[in-house]
Amino acid sequence: KPFLWRISLMFAAFLQMAGMAMSPMIAGIAKAFPEASDSAVQLVMTLPSVVIIVIGFVFAFLSNRIPNNILTGAGCLIAVVMSIGAAFFHPSLGILYFWSVILGVANGLAANGQSVLVNKLFNEKEKPGVLGFQTFAASIGAMIMTFVGGFLTDISWNLGYLAYLFAVPGAICCFFLLPNVIKPLERTKEFAPEGQENAPEDAESQGKLKITQMILPFLAAFIGNLTFNISGTNMSMFVEAEKLGTAAQAGTAATIMLLVGGLGGLAFGLLYKRIKAHLVTLGMLLLMAGYIIIFFTRSYAVLIIACVVFGGAISFIMSCLTMYCYRIAGKDTALAIAILLSGAHIGVLISPVVTNIAAAVFGTEDVKYRFLFGAILAGVTAVVAAVYIILKARKEKTAETEKAQ
Repeated sequence: KPFLWRISLMFAAFLQMAGMAMSPMIAGIAKAFPEASDSAVQLVMTLPSVVIIVIGFVFAFLSNRIPNNILTGAGCLIAVVMSIGAAFFHPSLGILYFWSVILGVANGLAANGQSVLVNKLFNEKEKPGVLGFQTFAASIGAMIMTFVGGFLTDISWNLGYLAYLFAVPGAICCFFLLPNVIKPLERTKEFAPEGQENAPEDAESQGKLKITQMILPFLAAFIGNLTFNISGTNMSMFVEAEKLGTAAQAGTAATIMLLVGGLGGLAFGLLYKRIKAHLVTLGMLLLMAGYIIIFFTRSYAVLIIACVVFGGAISFIMSCLTMYCYRIAGKDTALAIAILLSGAHIGVLISPVVTNIAAAVFGTEDVKYRFLFGAILAGVTAVVAAVYIILKARKEKTAETEKAQ
Protein backbone atom coordinates (compact mmCIF):
# COMPACT_ATOMS: atom_id res chain seq x y z
CA LYS A 1 0.00 0.00 0.00
CA PRO A 2 2.65 2.63 0.85
CA PHE A 3 4.16 2.05 -2.61
CA LEU A 4 0.80 2.75 -4.27
CA TRP A 5 0.39 5.81 -2.03
CA ARG A 6 3.72 7.15 -3.27
CA ILE A 7 2.72 6.64 -6.90
CA SER A 8 -0.63 8.32 -6.28
CA LEU A 9 0.93 11.38 -4.68
CA MET A 10 3.46 11.64 -7.50
CA PHE A 11 0.63 11.85 -10.03
CA ALA A 12 -1.17 14.42 -7.86
CA ALA A 13 2.07 16.44 -7.75
CA PHE A 14 1.84 16.94 -11.53
CA LEU A 15 -0.42 19.92 -10.83
CA GLN A 16 2.00 21.58 -8.39
CA MET A 17 3.74 23.56 -11.15
CA ALA A 18 0.91 23.28 -13.67
CA GLY A 19 0.82 27.01 -14.35
CA MET A 20 3.89 26.62 -16.56
CA ALA A 21 1.82 24.65 -19.06
CA MET A 22 0.09 27.93 -19.95
CA SER A 23 3.27 29.64 -21.10
CA PRO A 24 3.20 28.30 -24.72
CA MET A 25 -0.35 29.69 -25.14
CA ILE A 26 0.27 33.31 -24.14
CA ALA A 27 1.36 34.51 -27.59
CA GLY A 28 -1.62 32.74 -29.17
CA ILE A 29 -4.04 34.29 -26.69
CA ALA A 30 -2.62 37.73 -27.47
CA LYS A 31 -3.28 37.19 -31.17
CA ALA A 32 -6.76 35.82 -30.52
CA PHE A 33 -7.69 38.92 -28.49
CA PRO A 34 -5.70 41.75 -30.15
CA GLU A 35 -7.71 44.43 -28.35
CA ALA A 36 -6.29 43.29 -24.96
CA SER A 37 -3.06 44.72 -23.52
CA ASP A 38 -0.04 42.52 -22.80
CA SER A 39 -0.63 42.78 -19.05
CA ALA A 40 -4.28 41.76 -19.50
CA VAL A 41 -3.19 38.68 -21.44
CA GLN A 42 -0.47 37.81 -18.91
CA LEU A 43 -3.12 37.92 -16.16
CA VAL A 44 -4.50 34.67 -17.61
CA MET A 45 -1.28 32.99 -16.47
CA THR A 46 -0.75 34.79 -13.14
CA LEU A 47 -4.35 34.77 -11.87
CA PRO A 48 -4.22 31.10 -10.70
CA SER A 49 -1.46 31.97 -8.20
CA VAL A 50 -3.76 34.50 -6.48
CA VAL A 51 -6.53 31.91 -6.21
CA ILE A 52 -4.14 29.21 -4.98
CA ILE A 53 -3.25 31.35 -1.95
CA VAL A 54 -6.93 31.62 -0.96
CA ILE A 55 -7.70 27.95 -1.64
CA GLY A 56 -4.77 26.90 0.56
CA PHE A 57 -6.56 28.33 3.60
CA VAL A 58 -9.89 26.86 2.45
CA PHE A 59 -8.16 23.46 2.28
CA ALA A 60 -6.78 24.00 5.80
CA PHE A 61 -10.35 24.54 7.06
CA LEU A 62 -11.70 21.48 5.25
CA SER A 63 -8.79 19.10 5.89
CA ASN A 64 -9.95 18.14 9.39
CA ARG A 65 -13.51 17.58 8.15
CA ILE A 66 -13.31 15.93 4.71
CA PRO A 67 -10.98 13.06 3.69
CA ASN A 68 -7.84 14.69 2.33
CA ASN A 69 -7.50 12.26 -0.58
CA ILE A 70 -11.01 13.26 -1.72
CA LEU A 71 -10.09 16.96 -1.63
CA THR A 72 -6.86 16.29 -3.54
CA GLY A 73 -8.60 14.10 -6.11
CA ALA A 74 -11.27 16.77 -6.50
CA GLY A 75 -8.52 19.24 -7.37
CA CYS A 76 -7.25 16.93 -10.11
CA LEU A 77 -10.77 16.35 -11.41
CA ILE A 78 -11.50 20.10 -11.50
CA ALA A 79 -8.33 20.57 -13.57
CA VAL A 80 -9.63 18.03 -16.08
CA VAL A 81 -12.98 19.84 -16.33
CA MET A 82 -11.13 23.15 -16.78
CA SER A 83 -8.96 21.61 -19.49
CA ILE A 84 -11.89 20.55 -21.63
CA GLY A 85 -13.99 23.65 -20.89
CA ALA A 86 -11.25 26.16 -21.68
CA ALA A 87 -10.15 24.31 -24.82
CA PHE A 88 -13.62 24.38 -26.38
CA PHE A 89 -15.37 27.37 -24.76
CA HIS A 90 -13.36 30.62 -24.84
CA PRO A 91 -15.45 33.40 -26.46
CA SER A 92 -13.77 36.20 -24.54
CA LEU A 93 -10.77 37.05 -22.37
CA GLY A 94 -13.14 37.31 -19.42
CA ILE A 95 -14.10 33.66 -19.86
CA LEU A 96 -10.40 32.73 -19.92
CA TYR A 97 -10.04 34.56 -16.59
CA PHE A 98 -12.85 32.37 -15.29
CA TRP A 99 -10.99 29.24 -16.38
CA SER A 100 -7.81 30.58 -14.76
CA VAL A 101 -9.70 30.92 -11.47
CA ILE A 102 -10.92 27.32 -11.84
CA LEU A 103 -7.33 26.20 -12.48
CA GLY A 104 -6.27 28.05 -9.32
CA VAL A 105 -8.91 26.16 -7.34
CA ALA A 106 -7.72 22.86 -8.80
CA ASN A 107 -4.06 23.60 -8.19
CA GLY A 108 -4.72 24.86 -4.66
CA LEU A 109 -6.57 21.69 -3.65
CA ALA A 110 -4.09 19.32 -5.30
CA ALA A 111 -0.87 21.07 -4.25
CA ASN A 112 -1.88 21.58 -0.62
CA GLY A 113 -3.51 18.17 -0.49
CA GLN A 114 -0.56 16.13 -1.67
CA SER A 115 1.76 17.91 0.79
CA VAL A 116 -0.58 17.36 3.74
CA LEU A 117 -1.19 13.72 2.79
CA VAL A 118 2.53 12.99 3.11
CA ASN A 119 2.28 13.96 6.76
CA LYS A 120 -0.87 11.91 7.36
CA LEU A 121 0.19 8.73 5.56
CA PHE A 122 3.93 8.30 6.14
CA ASN A 123 6.23 8.00 9.16
CA GLU A 124 9.24 10.14 10.06
CA LYS A 125 11.78 8.09 8.10
CA GLU A 126 9.63 7.97 4.97
CA LYS A 127 8.58 11.62 4.70
CA PRO A 128 11.82 13.16 3.29
CA GLY A 129 12.04 10.55 0.54
CA VAL A 130 8.37 10.86 -0.39
CA LEU A 131 8.64 14.67 -0.49
CA GLY A 132 11.67 14.36 -2.73
CA PHE A 133 9.84 12.10 -5.18
CA GLN A 134 6.92 14.52 -5.23
CA THR A 135 9.28 17.37 -6.11
CA PHE A 136 10.73 15.22 -8.89
CA ALA A 137 7.23 14.45 -10.17
CA ALA A 138 6.23 18.14 -10.06
CA SER A 139 9.22 19.13 -12.18
CA ILE A 140 8.82 16.27 -14.64
CA GLY A 141 5.08 16.93 -14.83
CA ALA A 142 5.73 20.60 -15.62
CA MET A 143 8.19 19.59 -18.34
CA ILE A 144 5.79 17.10 -19.92
CA MET A 145 2.78 19.40 -19.75
CA THR A 146 4.72 22.37 -21.13
CA PHE A 147 6.13 20.25 -23.98
CA VAL A 148 2.76 18.73 -24.87
CA GLY A 149 1.09 22.12 -24.42
CA GLY A 150 3.56 23.65 -26.87
CA PHE A 151 2.88 20.91 -29.42
CA LEU A 152 -0.89 21.36 -29.09
CA THR A 153 -0.56 25.16 -29.25
CA ASP A 154 1.19 24.83 -32.61
CA ILE A 155 -2.03 23.24 -33.90
CA SER A 156 -4.31 25.83 -32.25
CA TRP A 157 -3.64 27.97 -29.19
CA ASN A 158 -6.79 26.84 -27.35
CA LEU A 159 -5.81 23.16 -27.59
CA GLY A 160 -2.90 23.92 -25.27
CA TYR A 161 -5.37 23.67 -22.39
CA LEU A 162 -5.74 19.95 -23.08
CA ALA A 163 -2.29 19.46 -21.52
CA TYR A 164 -4.11 19.56 -18.17
CA LEU A 165 -5.68 16.20 -19.00
CA PHE A 166 -2.51 14.84 -17.40
CA ALA A 167 -4.40 15.40 -14.13
CA VAL A 168 -6.59 12.37 -14.90
CA PRO A 169 -4.19 9.77 -13.35
CA GLY A 170 -3.93 11.90 -10.20
CA ALA A 171 -7.71 12.00 -9.82
CA ILE A 172 -8.09 8.24 -10.32
CA CYS A 173 -5.28 7.40 -7.88
CA CYS A 174 -6.51 9.77 -5.16
CA PHE A 175 -10.07 8.44 -5.31
CA PHE A 176 -9.28 4.73 -5.60
CA LEU A 177 -5.74 4.03 -4.33
CA LEU A 178 -5.43 6.31 -1.29
CA PRO A 179 -7.24 5.64 2.00
CA ASN A 180 -9.87 8.06 3.22
CA VAL A 181 -7.79 9.94 5.77
CA ILE A 182 -8.65 12.92 7.94
CA LYS A 183 -6.43 12.29 10.97
CA PRO A 184 -2.87 10.91 10.61
CA LEU A 185 -2.73 7.12 10.39
CA GLU A 186 -1.28 5.14 13.29
CA ARG A 187 1.73 4.18 11.17
CA THR A 188 2.87 7.84 11.09
CA LYS A 189 3.98 7.42 14.73
CA GLU A 190 6.59 4.83 13.72
CA PHE A 191 10.15 6.10 14.17
CA ALA A 192 8.91 9.37 15.71
CA PRO A 193 11.48 11.05 18.00
CA GLU A 194 11.32 9.83 21.59
CA GLY A 195 8.50 11.54 23.45
CA GLN A 196 6.75 12.63 20.24
CA GLU A 197 4.96 9.41 19.35
CA ASN A 198 1.61 11.06 20.11
CA ALA A 199 2.46 14.45 18.58
CA PRO A 200 -0.74 14.85 16.51
CA GLU A 201 -2.96 14.18 19.54
CA ASP A 202 -0.80 16.32 21.81
CA ALA A 203 -0.92 19.21 19.34
CA GLU A 204 -4.70 18.88 19.10
CA SER A 205 -5.15 19.02 22.85
CA GLN A 206 -2.81 21.99 23.20
CA GLY A 207 -4.68 24.18 20.72
CA LYS A 208 -3.89 25.97 17.49
CA LEU A 209 -0.65 26.44 15.59
CA LYS A 210 1.25 29.52 16.77
CA ILE A 211 1.38 31.80 13.75
CA THR A 212 4.67 33.27 15.02
CA GLN A 213 6.27 29.89 14.32
CA MET A 214 5.53 30.40 10.62
CA ILE A 215 6.99 33.89 10.17
CA LEU A 216 10.49 32.75 9.22
CA PRO A 217 9.34 29.82 7.01
CA PHE A 218 6.95 32.21 5.25
CA LEU A 219 9.76 34.70 4.60
CA ALA A 220 12.16 31.97 3.46
CA ALA A 221 9.55 30.60 1.01
CA PHE A 222 8.80 34.12 -0.19
CA ILE A 223 12.44 35.10 -0.77
CA GLY A 224 13.36 31.70 -2.21
CA ASN A 225 10.58 31.72 -4.80
CA LEU A 226 10.98 35.43 -5.55
CA THR A 227 14.68 34.90 -6.23
CA PHE A 228 14.29 31.64 -8.14
CA ASN A 229 11.63 33.10 -10.44
CA ILE A 230 13.93 35.90 -11.52
CA SER A 231 15.30 33.27 -13.89
CA GLY A 232 11.87 32.37 -15.24
CA THR A 233 10.81 35.96 -15.94
CA ASN A 234 14.14 37.07 -17.38
CA MET A 235 15.81 34.06 -19.03
CA SER A 236 14.58 34.67 -22.59
CA MET A 237 15.31 38.41 -22.34
CA PHE A 238 18.82 37.69 -21.05
CA VAL A 239 19.55 35.26 -23.89
CA GLU A 240 18.34 37.82 -26.43
CA ALA A 241 20.10 40.81 -24.85
CA GLU A 242 23.45 38.99 -24.60
CA LYS A 243 22.99 37.41 -28.04
CA LEU A 244 23.57 33.92 -26.60
CA GLY A 245 21.01 32.10 -28.75
CA THR A 246 17.40 31.82 -29.87
CA ALA A 247 14.12 31.71 -27.99
CA ALA A 248 14.19 27.93 -28.36
CA GLN A 249 17.59 27.83 -26.67
CA ALA A 250 16.24 29.96 -23.82
CA GLY A 251 13.45 27.40 -23.48
CA THR A 252 16.03 24.61 -23.40
CA ALA A 253 17.84 26.36 -20.54
CA ALA A 254 14.56 26.58 -18.61
CA THR A 255 13.87 22.89 -19.29
CA ILE A 256 17.31 21.92 -17.95
CA MET A 257 16.60 24.03 -14.88
CA LEU A 258 13.37 22.05 -14.29
CA LEU A 259 15.12 18.73 -14.87
CA VAL A 260 17.83 19.54 -12.32
CA GLY A 261 15.08 20.65 -9.94
CA GLY A 262 13.51 17.22 -10.29
CA LEU A 263 16.85 15.50 -9.66
CA GLY A 264 17.33 17.75 -6.64
CA GLY A 265 14.05 16.40 -5.34
CA LEU A 266 15.32 12.84 -5.69
CA ALA A 267 18.44 13.78 -3.70
CA PHE A 268 16.49 15.60 -0.98
CA GLY A 269 15.77 12.56 1.21
CA LEU A 270 19.44 11.59 1.33
CA LEU A 271 20.68 15.12 1.97
CA TYR A 272 18.05 15.88 4.60
CA LYS A 273 19.27 12.99 6.74
CA ARG A 274 22.71 14.61 6.86
CA ILE A 275 22.28 18.39 7.01
CA LYS A 276 18.54 18.90 7.68
CA ALA A 277 17.64 22.60 8.01
CA HIS A 278 20.91 23.68 6.40
CA LEU A 279 19.37 22.64 3.08
CA VAL A 280 17.68 26.05 3.12
CA THR A 281 21.10 27.68 3.37
CA LEU A 282 22.46 25.38 0.65
CA GLY A 283 19.58 26.27 -1.66
CA MET A 284 20.18 29.99 -1.22
CA LEU A 285 23.93 29.55 -1.82
CA LEU A 286 23.22 27.62 -5.03
CA LEU A 287 20.96 30.44 -6.22
CA MET A 288 23.65 32.99 -5.45
CA ALA A 289 26.36 30.98 -7.24
CA GLY A 290 24.22 30.30 -10.31
CA TYR A 291 23.15 33.92 -10.67
CA ILE A 292 26.72 35.20 -10.30
CA ILE A 293 27.75 32.84 -13.10
CA ILE A 294 24.91 34.18 -15.26
CA PHE A 295 25.94 37.78 -14.53
CA PHE A 296 29.45 37.17 -15.86
CA THR A 297 28.63 34.65 -18.60
CA ARG A 298 29.27 35.42 -22.24
CA SER A 299 28.42 32.03 -23.72
CA TYR A 300 25.40 29.78 -23.94
CA ALA A 301 27.36 26.78 -22.59
CA VAL A 302 28.19 28.67 -19.40
CA LEU A 303 24.54 29.68 -19.07
CA ILE A 304 23.58 26.00 -19.11
CA ILE A 305 26.17 25.33 -16.38
CA ALA A 306 24.58 28.09 -14.30
CA CYS A 307 21.14 26.50 -14.75
CA VAL A 308 22.55 23.19 -13.52
CA VAL A 309 24.08 24.92 -10.48
CA PHE A 310 20.91 26.60 -9.23
CA GLY A 311 18.27 24.31 -10.75
CA GLY A 312 17.79 22.25 -7.59
CA ALA A 313 17.78 25.21 -5.20
CA ILE A 314 14.05 25.68 -4.80
CA SER A 315 13.55 21.92 -4.38
CA PHE A 316 15.86 21.94 -1.37
CA ILE A 317 14.36 25.10 0.13
CA MET A 318 10.66 24.23 -0.18
CA SER A 319 11.01 20.55 0.75
CA CYS A 320 13.03 21.44 3.85
CA LEU A 321 10.50 24.08 4.90
CA THR A 322 7.69 21.56 4.40
CA MET A 323 9.47 19.14 6.75
CA TYR A 324 9.61 21.96 9.30
CA CYS A 325 5.83 22.38 9.00
CA TYR A 326 5.35 18.66 9.66
CA ARG A 327 7.51 18.87 12.77
CA ILE A 328 5.89 21.83 14.48
CA ALA A 329 2.27 21.93 13.30
CA GLY A 330 0.60 18.77 14.64
CA LYS A 331 -3.05 18.62 13.54
CA ASP A 332 -2.72 22.10 12.02
CA THR A 333 -0.27 20.93 9.34
CA ALA A 334 -2.71 21.99 6.60
CA LEU A 335 -2.74 25.55 7.96
CA ALA A 336 1.05 25.61 8.18
CA ILE A 337 1.34 24.36 4.59
CA ALA A 338 -1.18 27.00 3.46
CA ILE A 339 0.90 29.76 5.08
CA LEU A 340 4.11 28.36 3.60
CA LEU A 341 2.70 28.08 0.07
CA SER A 342 1.12 31.53 0.28
CA GLY A 343 4.61 32.95 0.85
CA ALA A 344 5.89 30.96 -2.12
CA HIS A 345 3.12 32.12 -4.47
CA ILE A 346 3.39 35.75 -3.39
CA GLY A 347 7.09 35.52 -4.24
CA VAL A 348 6.20 34.16 -7.69
CA LEU A 349 3.60 36.88 -8.25
CA ILE A 350 5.85 39.82 -7.50
CA SER A 351 9.06 38.47 -9.05
CA PRO A 352 8.59 40.73 -12.12
CA VAL A 353 8.94 43.73 -9.76
CA VAL A 354 12.64 42.87 -9.46
CA THR A 355 13.04 44.48 -12.89
CA ASN A 356 12.24 47.91 -11.46
CA ILE A 357 14.09 47.36 -8.17
CA ALA A 358 17.31 46.29 -9.90
CA ALA A 359 17.10 49.26 -12.29
CA ALA A 360 16.73 51.63 -9.32
CA VAL A 361 19.56 50.03 -7.33
CA PHE A 362 22.12 49.72 -10.14
CA GLY A 363 21.01 52.64 -12.32
CA THR A 364 20.61 50.48 -15.43
CA GLU A 365 17.89 48.37 -17.02
CA ASP A 366 20.42 45.83 -18.28
CA VAL A 367 18.77 42.46 -17.65
CA LYS A 368 21.91 40.85 -16.20
CA TYR A 369 21.74 43.18 -13.19
CA ARG A 370 18.45 41.57 -12.22
CA PHE A 371 20.39 38.35 -11.73
CA LEU A 372 23.03 40.22 -9.73
CA PHE A 373 20.31 41.61 -7.47
CA GLY A 374 18.99 38.08 -7.04
CA ALA A 375 22.47 36.82 -6.15
CA ILE A 376 22.83 39.48 -3.45
CA LEU A 377 19.38 38.74 -2.05
CA ALA A 378 20.07 34.99 -1.95
CA GLY A 379 23.51 35.51 -0.39
CA VAL A 380 22.19 37.70 2.43
CA THR A 381 19.36 35.24 3.08
CA ALA A 382 21.83 32.33 3.18
CA VAL A 383 23.90 34.08 5.87
CA VAL A 384 20.82 34.91 7.95
CA ALA A 385 19.50 31.36 7.62
CA ALA A 386 22.84 29.80 8.59
CA VAL A 387 23.22 32.01 11.66
CA TYR A 388 19.63 31.40 12.77
CA ILE A 389 19.89 27.60 12.36
CA ILE A 390 23.21 27.43 14.25
CA LEU A 391 22.00 29.61 17.13
CA LYS A 392 18.73 27.65 17.37
CA ALA A 393 20.64 24.33 17.48
CA ARG A 394 22.89 25.65 20.26
CA LYS A 395 19.89 26.87 22.25
CA GLU A 396 18.17 23.48 21.94
CA LYS A 397 21.35 21.65 22.94
CA THR A 398 21.78 23.88 26.00
CA ALA A 399 18.16 23.28 26.99
CA GLU A 400 18.62 19.51 26.68
CA THR A 401 21.79 19.65 28.81
CA GLU A 402 20.07 21.65 31.54
CA LYS A 403 17.12 19.25 31.49
CA ALA A 404 19.42 16.24 31.83
CA GLN A 405 21.14 17.83 34.84
